[in-house]
Amino acid sequence: RKLRAEMTTFRAADVAHIATAACRLNHRDPALMEAIAAHVLRGMVAYPLFALCNVANCFARLEYSHRGLMDAIAGFLAEPSRAEQLFTIDIASLVFAFGQLGHSGPATGALLETCAARLQQLHHEIGGPNCATILNSYARLSECNPELFKTLARSAIETRPESFEVHHISVIMNAFAKCSVRRPQTMHLLGGFLEGRINELSPQNVANIANAFAKLDCYNHELFVSLQRRLVQEDLSAYKLYELAILTHSLAKLKFGGAATYSALFGEAALRTTDRWEPQSVAQLLDAMRRKLAHLHEPLAELLVERFLRDFRKYAVHPLTQTAWCLVELEVLDLAGRAPPEAAVEGGLPQRSEDEGAALWLMRAVLERMEEQNGERALTATQQKYVQQLIRDYHYKHEVDYGLLPQRTKAFCKSLFDVPSSVV
Repeated sequence: RKLRAEMTTFRAADVAHIATAACRLNHRDPALMEAIAAHVLRGMVAYPLFALCNVANCFARLEYSHRGLMDAIAGFLAEPSRAEQLFTIDIASLVFAFGQLGHSGPATGALLETCAARLQQLHHEIGGPNCATILNSYARLSECNPELFKTLARSAIETRPESFEVHHISVIMNAFAKCSVRRPQTMHLLGGFLEGRINELSPQNVANIANAFAKLDCYNHELFVSLQRRLVQEDLSAYKLYELAILTHSLAKLKFGGAATYSALFGEAALRTTDRWEPQSVAQLLDAMRRKLAHLHEPLAELLVERFLRDFRKYAVHPLTQTAWCLVELEVLDLAGRAPPEAAVEGGLPQRSEDEGAALWLMRAVLERMEEQNGERALTATQQKYVQQLIRDYHYKHEVDYGLLPQRTKAFCKSLFDVPSSVV
């Protein structure tokens, strides 16, 4: 209240100290935050540049979004003459704020471009932790500046391995994956930095590392052998369901792991009967089983089909298509017949007729739902391509059932192909 009432009596340094103290005490008082923002906006030129970075950082850590303040700071610091006065820690603190708040826009874009140019001058001083913060912030804002990633990749591999906390390495790899910046040598070297430190990784770190390597199609044999050794020995109940799904799917995409690994991963997932299953996790685990068919885990497959039925109408086009395609490829559509009757009711599936097999009923429901989604919003070219693949494979593997589909459903399938073909 005093800050608002006697704004002019507070100096820039005082307000910066107040913001820092509020941040350290995790004191998120809207009136205080608005008063700080107003003071900064009125007298920005009086603030040291590092103090502006600190104020923005404090707002982000307290998760208080103030668009006017953030735009003003971005525009002010994007001026090259000011940006050239910033040090690495200032830039890391600043871009973290914009990434944490998800604050984008023209002013933010200009600021990030200017900071990227400044970082090229400072690359010898950046260090591992700042690399992680900066890359993660740019990736979260989808600002995938190739020159910045090249500069920071060089800084990361020039940093002594012991200077990194293991989560820093995970964050750097994840940033490269988010921005689809493929640098196999950098990924391999960063993986080597984890030698002897695998047990320090959190479950989230493990999932992120596996996902990054899989998404970028990179590999480090020694790293994954160590991860496999850990996975078959540790208690996997510490992994959140989505982490378990991402990890399993990533290892399968990399074609890594044998019976012991997938028995442990699939077995743990099958125990999560009371967890909340997101469509993406269901699709990922089914796709992992498709890729590792020799390790098909029937109890898990049954659980996944049941969850698919219960949340049926929550599936958007992509997870619906991927899940159905995996069920076709795994030849487990008939597992729908083992699901509790209430699962179909809960998911809003059409009623199953007495003479209709479980596999035919489930696929009819999928195709009717796709027709409904297409009516609400026409399928994109990419979505249509994957639905076509689903229809082709279903027709090939279940020719008799395909012929028993309602005429309207077959007409919808046919409409998805530009020209008549043998699959419709």
